[in-house]
Parts: sequence; C-alpha cells; structure tokens
Amino acid sequence: MAIVNLFVVGHPRSGTGTLDGWLKAHPNVFMGPKELHYFGRDLEFNIPPRSPDNYSAQFRECTQQKIVGESSTWYLASKTAASEIFEYNPNAKIIISLRNPVDWLHSLHSHQVFAGYEDIEDFEIAMKAETARLKGQKLPVNPNPKISPYYKTLVDYPTQIKRYSDSFQKDQILILLFDELKSNPEKSMNRIYEFLGLDPNFSDRSKTIEGNKKQRNANHRHRSTRLQKWIKSPPRRSILHGVIPSPVPGGRFLLRALHRLNKTEAIREPMSEKLREELSCEFHPMILELEDLIDQDLNRWNFQKD
Repeated sequence: MAIVNLFVVGHPRSGTGTLDGWLKAHPNVFMGPKELHYFGRDLEFNIPPRSPDNYSAQFRECTQQKIVGESSTWYLASKTAASEIFEYNPNAKIIISLRNPVDWLHSLHSHQVFAGYEDIEDFEIAMKAETARLKGQKLPVNPNPKISPYYKTLVDYPTQIKRYSDSFQKDQILILLFDELKSNPEKSMNRIYEFLGLDPNFSDRSKTIEGNKKQRNANHRHRSTRLQKWIKSPPRRSILHGVIPSPVPGGRFLLRALHRLNKTEAIREPMSEKLREELSCEFHPMILELEDLIDQDLNRWNFQKD
C-alpha cells in the first residue's frame, strides 16, 4: 500500500477544498478521499475510529505518483494529530491553510448548522453561548467533532501551528492564506507545486485554475433538519463516510443519495458590524502573535470601518 507523504490540515472552510482540487488535478499526485480523519484521535471524529486497514485501503488505487496525500480539515485543531502524523511518516509534508478568524467562525458556524452538528442557528447567539458550553451547558445534541461548539477556543492559530513545527522541519511545512488562494490562485498554485517538487506546467493546469475562479463558497441548508440529524447520527454517519460497512446492501449509496437530496443553497445571514468589531478586537492579540510566527503582514484581518 502507498505511504501518505502529504497532509493538508484544516481549517474547515479555509480553502482546503480548493487545495484538494489543485492537488488532484496534478498527474503526479494521488489524493485519497477528503475528510478521512484517521489521525487526531483526540477529536473522536469517527466513532468507531478507522482501522489501519480501512485507512490504507483509501489509497489502493495509487500507482506511481510521487505525492500521496489526504486532506482532513480538523487535523490543525487536534492536539494529537501532528505527533500522530509524525509517528506515521516523519518525512511527510504539511500544508496549512488559514483564514481571517472572524470570517472563518462565521462560515464554520453556518456549515455546522447545515451538517446537523450545531443546534443554535443564530451566529451571535452561538458565540455568546460559549461560556456556558465550556461548563457543559447548551451543547448541541450531536456535535462533531466534540470540540466544534467551542468556536472562540478554536481560534488559537499560533499554538496549532507550533504543534506541527515542533514535530516537523520548517521546509516540511507550507502555510497558505485563504485570502491569497482567492485573490491570486496562480501564485498560490505555483507555491504548492514548488513546495512539493512538482512541475507546475501540466495539461489541465488552465482548466484547474478556471474551475477554481468559478467556485463560490456557497452556504447551504437542509430541507429537513430531522432527516439531516438522522443521517449524521451514529452509526449512519460512520456508514456514510465509509468507516464501517453497511449491514444492508446499498445502504451507503442510499445515505449518500438522501444527503444530496436534502441539501439546497441558501443565503447566509450577514454578521453585524458590531459583532465583527468585537470579535476582531478579541482576536487581535492572537493575530499579532501569528504575524511574528509566520512572518506575514495580517493587517487586512483587522476590523476596518467603511
């Protein structure tokens, strides 16, 4: 079986889907299915966890590609994923994608509501519930992963990055910003291929870039909340994601079909300027620390009044 030597690590809603698409498009890269979450056992993302055989089987179609990778969006927030990945392959390369924390939390909350993992549909109320949630109160019925309702606590980018830099060498880690993925995809793509030692020129490159430009970070909702929570509750969630086999022939296909049919696009409620300013001020010290850590100017992440 192929040994995975590239890990795209979160955060969710921070451009990992774009990165995964760029990597899959390159002829010398094989990417496994997204969101395997074999590592990061502290997250308890998959219950039961994937077995080593189940994980290896996700890469059985790999042939002679130089890069074998996977993208799992909660690896960055995990306290153990970095060390687990290092134990698995100390020579692996790591790509980290980061997004303005205020925009990230707004998008993450919307996604968690859609997925059936968040019960408070109002973003501001969910932010204010964090104090109670840290005491074990007002928690969603079916959070996944279990740390996902603690939104502000998740915004600790420097600590999360240090977990990887403590295990891996500097030249094994590439840090990308969501803003630049969107504003200059060609440059970002070149950085990725250079980091991996790949030829940036390949037959589908132009199509890949154009496809990215047409993407929209669409917000979704489910037609039936009850159905969504039924699909995403154990053991059906594990069947849907291929962690365990379905006891009924065709069960996984049926769940995937129901999941698709229950999805529709929706307009996300905008965040109030007052809340944006409050969150920006709260995260400002973290952003300053991050600037020093990654040696990049992040002033555009600060609150700007029109």
